Amino acid sequence: MKKKFFYASLLFLATIAACGDSDTDEEDDVTPLVTGDYENMNEEASEGSYLGSLTVSYQGEDYITENVKVSYTLNDEETLSLVLYNVKFVPQMPLTLTEVVVPNIPYSKEDASSITFSAESIVPTINDNEFPSYTASAIAGTINLEENTITFSLSFGSYPTSYTGSGIAQE
Repeated sequence: MKKKFFYASLLFLATIAACGDSDTDEEDDVTPLVTGDYENMNEEASEGSYLGSLTVSYQGEDYITENVKVSYTLNDEETLSLVLYNVKFVPQMPLTLTEVVVPNIPYSKEDASSITFSAESIVPTINDNEFPSYTASAIAGTINLEENTITFSLSFGSYPTSYTGSGIAQE
Protein backbone atom coordinates (compact mmCIF):
# COMPACT_ATOMS: atom_id res chain seq x y z
CA MET A 1 0.00 0.00 0.00
CA LYS A 2 2.84 2.38 0.82
CA LYS A 3 4.39 1.73 -2.61
CA LYS A 4 1.14 2.62 -4.38
CA PHE A 5 0.85 5.85 -2.39
CA PHE A 6 4.51 6.66 -3.13
CA TYR A 7 4.13 6.13 -6.90
CA ALA A 8 0.85 8.04 -6.99
CA SER A 9 2.54 10.95 -5.19
CA LEU A 10 5.43 10.90 -7.68
CA LEU A 11 3.04 10.90 -10.60
CA PHE A 12 1.11 13.82 -9.07
CA LEU A 13 4.31 15.85 -8.53
CA ALA A 14 5.54 15.12 -12.06
CA THR A 15 2.21 16.28 -13.46
CA ILE A 16 2.34 19.54 -11.52
CA ALA A 17 5.97 20.16 -12.55
CA ALA A 18 5.11 19.64 -16.21
CA CYS A 19 2.34 22.27 -16.06
CA GLY A 20 4.56 25.12 -14.87
CA ASP A 21 4.98 28.40 -16.78
CA SER A 22 8.04 28.98 -18.89
CA ASP A 23 10.54 31.38 -17.34
CA THR A 24 11.58 32.74 -20.74
CA ASP A 25 10.21 35.86 -22.41
CA GLU A 26 9.65 34.07 -25.73
CA GLU A 27 6.52 35.07 -27.60
CA ASP A 28 3.79 32.50 -27.94
CA ASP A 29 3.71 30.71 -31.27
CA VAL A 30 1.16 32.48 -33.45
CA THR A 31 -0.18 30.61 -36.45
CA PRO A 32 -0.52 32.87 -39.48
CA LEU A 33 -3.74 32.85 -41.47
CA VAL A 34 -1.84 32.21 -44.69
CA THR A 35 1.76 31.11 -44.67
CA GLY A 36 4.21 33.14 -46.63
CA ASP A 37 5.95 36.41 -47.29
CA TYR A 38 3.52 38.75 -49.03
CA GLU A 39 6.17 41.27 -50.06
CA ASN A 40 8.45 38.72 -51.73
CA MET A 41 5.81 36.19 -52.67
CA ASN A 42 7.81 33.04 -53.34
CA GLU A 43 7.62 29.37 -52.52
CA GLU A 44 6.95 30.24 -48.86
CA ALA A 45 3.36 31.36 -49.68
CA SER A 46 2.62 27.75 -50.39
CA GLU A 47 -0.69 27.02 -48.66
CA GLY A 48 -3.80 28.48 -47.12
CA SER A 49 -7.14 27.45 -45.66
CA TYR A 50 -10.48 29.20 -45.91
CA LEU A 51 -14.07 29.00 -44.66
CA GLY A 52 -16.80 30.19 -46.95
CA SER A 53 -19.87 29.62 -49.06
CA LEU A 54 -20.19 26.90 -51.68
CA THR A 55 -22.93 27.40 -54.28
CA VAL A 56 -23.98 24.54 -56.55
CA SER A 57 -26.56 24.93 -59.34
CA TYR A 58 -28.68 21.80 -59.59
CA GLN A 59 -31.91 21.39 -61.58
CA GLY A 60 -32.38 25.13 -61.91
CA GLU A 61 -31.85 25.92 -58.22
CA ASP A 62 -28.83 27.23 -56.33
CA TYR A 63 -27.88 25.26 -53.23
CA ILE A 64 -25.71 27.24 -50.84
CA THR A 65 -23.69 25.56 -48.11
CA GLU A 66 -22.04 27.81 -45.52
CA ASN A 67 -18.83 27.18 -43.55
CA VAL A 68 -17.23 24.94 -46.16
CA LYS A 69 -13.49 24.55 -45.63
CA VAL A 70 -11.26 24.79 -48.70
CA SER A 71 -7.48 24.72 -48.78
CA TYR A 72 -4.88 25.20 -51.47
CA THR A 73 -1.32 23.93 -51.74
CA LEU A 74 1.20 25.04 -54.31
CA ASN A 75 2.59 21.78 -55.69
CA ASP A 76 5.48 23.42 -57.50
CA GLU A 77 6.11 26.63 -59.43
CA GLU A 78 3.40 25.78 -61.95
CA THR A 79 0.45 23.98 -60.32
CA LEU A 80 -1.67 24.06 -57.19
CA SER A 81 -4.24 21.70 -55.70
CA LEU A 82 -7.58 22.67 -54.19
CA VAL A 83 -9.20 20.54 -51.48
CA LEU A 84 -12.83 20.88 -50.44
CA TYR A 85 -13.55 19.24 -47.07
CA ASN A 86 -16.70 17.54 -45.80
CA VAL A 87 -18.81 18.57 -48.77
CA LYS A 88 -22.41 17.70 -49.44
CA PHE A 89 -23.12 19.41 -52.74
CA VAL A 90 -26.92 19.21 -52.54
CA PRO A 91 -29.24 18.24 -49.67
CA GLN A 92 -30.29 15.04 -51.49
CA MET A 93 -26.74 13.61 -51.41
CA PRO A 94 -26.80 10.47 -49.27
CA LEU A 95 -23.31 11.05 -47.86
CA THR A 96 -20.77 13.75 -47.13
CA LEU A 97 -17.55 13.66 -49.14
CA THR A 98 -14.57 13.87 -46.81
CA GLU A 99 -12.14 15.29 -49.39
CA VAL A 100 -12.69 16.46 -52.93
CA VAL A 101 -9.31 17.25 -54.51
CA VAL A 102 -8.86 19.14 -57.76
CA PRO A 103 -5.15 18.52 -58.42
CA ASN A 104 -2.55 20.16 -60.63
CA ILE A 105 -4.32 23.39 -61.59
CA PRO A 106 -1.96 25.75 -63.45
CA TYR A 107 -1.47 29.07 -61.64
CA SER A 108 0.37 32.34 -62.00
CA LYS A 109 1.44 35.03 -59.56
CA GLU A 110 -0.07 38.27 -60.77
CA ASP A 111 1.82 40.37 -58.23
CA ALA A 112 3.06 40.07 -54.65
CA SER A 113 -0.46 39.74 -53.31
CA SER A 114 -2.40 37.42 -55.58
CA ILE A 115 -2.40 34.06 -57.28
CA THR A 116 -4.72 33.32 -60.19
CA PHE A 117 -5.47 29.83 -61.41
CA SER A 118 -7.37 28.30 -64.30
CA ALA A 119 -7.78 25.09 -66.25
CA GLU A 120 -10.10 23.72 -68.89
CA SER A 121 -10.58 20.23 -67.46
CA ILE A 122 -9.19 18.16 -64.54
CA VAL A 123 -10.39 14.83 -63.13
CA PRO A 124 -10.94 15.27 -59.37
CA THR A 125 -10.35 12.69 -56.69
CA ILE A 126 -13.09 12.13 -54.17
CA ASN A 127 -12.03 10.32 -51.02
CA ASP A 128 -8.85 9.20 -52.91
CA ASN A 129 -10.70 7.82 -55.97
CA GLU A 130 -10.75 9.44 -59.41
CA PHE A 131 -14.20 10.49 -60.63
CA PRO A 132 -14.10 11.23 -64.37
CA SER A 133 -17.90 11.57 -64.49
CA TYR A 134 -17.51 14.68 -62.30
CA THR A 135 -14.56 16.15 -64.20
CA ALA A 136 -13.93 19.72 -63.07
CA SER A 137 -14.13 22.08 -66.04
CA ALA A 138 -13.99 25.83 -66.67
CA ILE A 139 -11.88 26.25 -63.52
CA ALA A 140 -11.04 29.88 -62.70
CA GLY A 141 -10.11 31.54 -59.43
CA THR A 142 -8.09 34.05 -57.46
CA ILE A 143 -6.34 33.88 -54.09
CA ASN A 144 -5.86 37.35 -52.62
CA LEU A 145 -3.08 37.08 -50.05
CA GLU A 146 -3.43 40.63 -48.72
CA GLU A 147 -7.17 40.31 -48.08
CA ASN A 148 -6.78 36.62 -47.21
CA THR A 149 -9.63 35.52 -49.49
CA ILE A 150 -10.24 32.98 -52.22
CA THR A 151 -12.87 32.91 -54.95
CA PHE A 152 -13.29 30.33 -57.67
CA SER A 153 -15.79 28.80 -60.03
CA LEU A 154 -15.89 25.50 -61.90
CA SER A 155 -18.31 22.83 -62.98
CA PHE A 156 -18.25 19.36 -61.46
CA GLY A 157 -19.64 17.35 -64.36
CA SER A 158 -22.65 19.39 -65.45
CA TYR A 159 -23.08 21.16 -62.09
CA PRO A 160 -21.82 24.78 -61.98
CA THR A 161 -20.13 25.44 -58.64
CA SER A 162 -18.67 28.57 -57.05
CA TYR A 163 -16.90 29.34 -53.79
CA THR A 164 -16.01 32.46 -51.83
CA GLY A 165 -14.05 32.16 -48.59
CA SER A 166 -11.99 34.02 -46.00
CA GLY A 167 -8.78 32.76 -44.41
CA ILE A 168 -8.62 30.72 -41.24
CA ALA A 169 -5.66 29.75 -39.07
CA GLN A 170 -3.56 26.82 -40.23
CA GLU A 171 -3.99 23.64 -38.20
